[in-house]
Amino acid sequence: MLLENKTIKLALLLEQHKLWVETKGESGRRANPEYAYLEGANLVEANLQGANLQGANLQGANLVEAYLVEACLQGANLQGANLEDASIIAGFKLTKE
Repeated sequence: MLLENKTIKLALLLEQHKLWVETKGESGRRANPEYAYLEGANLVEANLQGANLQGANLQGANLVEAYLVEACLQGANLQGANLEDASIIAGFKLTKE
């Protein structure tokens, strides 16, 4: 039940943030999970443009094809996170060699 609750909250957070990005802040809410515990979270293709992820624990998170342009990742723990094809800077994607 706890995992299900976390998944629902994360889905709502992402939904509100997507709306915030699409409406340029007119609607929805900017994702602000500062210092959040998101270890192992499934964030595949998540649009986290401009999100405040400062100090967040994203250890082992799945961020494949995530859009992180303008996101604050200062102090975030990305150890073991899968960032394959994630966009960190507009026009650039991280790729695995």
